[in-house]
Amino acid sequence: FTDGELGELLPLCGLHRYGAEHVLIREGDAPDNRVYFLLSGSVSVSIQGRFILRLHSRGDTLGEMGLISAAPRSATVRTDEPSQFLAIDASQVGHPKDPRDFKLRYYLGRIFNTILTKKLRITSDRARLYEDILSHSQDVEHQRQSLEERIADYLQQISLYSHLVNSANDAILITDDAGHVLNANQALTRVFGIATDAVIGMEAVRLMALPPDGPADWPALARAAAD
Repeated sequence: FTDGELGELLPLCGLHRYGAEHVLIREGDAPDNRVYFLLSGSVSVSIQGRFILRLHSRGDTLGEMGLISAAPRSATVRTDEPSQFLAIDASQVGHPKDPRDFKLRYYLGRIFNTILTKKLRITSDRARLYEDILSHSQDVEHQRQSLEERIADYLQQISLYSHLVNSANDAILITDDAGHVLNANQALTRVFGIATDAVIGMEAVRLMALPPDGPADWPALARAAAD
């Protein structure tokens, strides 16, 4: 705007100062003809009592939708601290056939087009961010489902392995690398007459009938079995 254009807008403007917790716009109220520009301080915007965002930048606009829509106010705007606003009151625009009023309406249109363009850009950026978050969430959900399927498959394999080991007629020992028994199947009791719990931690070679010329310890036995 030129200085002359700003001078023509001044009659529509007013400077307003409010303390903290002042309700500038109340959700559900009928729209008025004022739009506010934040000069200093900050305000919180809430919908149905739920905090939405905080405005604190010089030039942030409030209430512009009330000039282009007859719908009730969609949000409550409350000051967080002592704040100062420049308010434009469009109700002061007189008869539309007055050439001066044509110019004022033109100026107001320029202001609102700038405001709405800026907010549309912000909304588009937030929509893209939401899409990115949604896509990431879908990826995480897919990974979770894949992990659950893998775990279910492993559990099924473990269950099958456990069934095969416990139903075998031969005694089966499960050992660590040093040859200590970690677990044994139920056939151990039938073959050796020893309870399964009694062999946990024992050296497996003590339970095995090794030939005199065979390996003397578990590592040697493991190497011989591998060969």
